[in-house]
Amino acid sequence: MHNEEIRARIESLEGKVLAAQVAVRALIASHHDPEKAIETVCEHLDRFAGIALAGTWPDEMANALASAQNTILPNDEELQRAQR
Repeated sequence: MHNEEIRARIESLEGKVLAAQVAVRALIASHHDPEKAIETVCEHLDRFAGIALAGTWPDEMANALASAQNTILPNDEELQRAQR
């Protein structure tokens, strides 16, 4: 496989991950109790980050899980917009 093909596949996967992150943010923001949804998501992310750190997962995966809250959780503006 050539470098251009590899780059195209990586960029495609990055786009799919970004779309999933946007969808999760919207679902959390529009939940009837977004604070509880945020709490539940954080608990699950923390649990999986701990599993990743204790296991044989690649460092990149463990680091991504550890920083996932920054990209998955909606910000205050998104929460306010969704509750209108």
